[in-house]
Amino acid sequence: DDVKRRLRVRAAEHGRSMEEEARDILRPVVSQPGAPRNLGQAIHARFAALGGVDLAITGVPFDQAVTHRAGTRFGPRAIREASTLQAYEPPYGWTTDPLEAIDIVDYGDLAFDYAKVSDFPETLTDHIRGILAAGAASVVLGGDHYITFPILKAYAEKFGPLGVIHFDAHSDLWADDDLSRIDHGTMM
Repeated sequence: DDVKRRLRVRAAEHGRSMEEEARDILRPVVSQPGAPRNLGQAIHARFAALGGVDLAITGVPFDQAVTHRAGTRFGPRAIREASTLQAYEPPYGWTTDPLEAIDIVDYGDLAFDYAKVSDFPETLTDHIRGILAAGAASVVLGGDHYITFPILKAYAEKFGPLGVIHFDAHSDLWADDDLSRIDHGTMM
């Protein structure tokens, strides 16, 4: 199609592969020197490779496990919007600029079917598995508390048993022996 043709022409002009050209066009890397110090616009594209990326920031706009007061699905967008207010300079008083020391990419939001809530946990676990398989770590913008469980599952599969330190104004945790239950209070 026309997009592939234009990409092929542009790649040939720059002496690069189509994959390299597409990565640079589509992937908003925020860790390049002089780049804006924010996460940029939310994107909904997936990339064939996260090669060379140290940290993938991804959004999970899920709030179907709350018992009341939905709205945490807007969290990833709100965090990205708030990040545009940050200064371009490195953090004051720091001897190093973390955005120059590590390669960070906004990997967009997880795509999932809101009508198939039972598929959500495995969809999120697969998403995080893909990031980890590429050699990157993840920072996940949520979403209600439930998203913690599928994320930890992917990390435990790769790294083995994990320890978790949970900071919250109130724990929102309760015992539930039914692991198939999707509930914001049973995420650990």
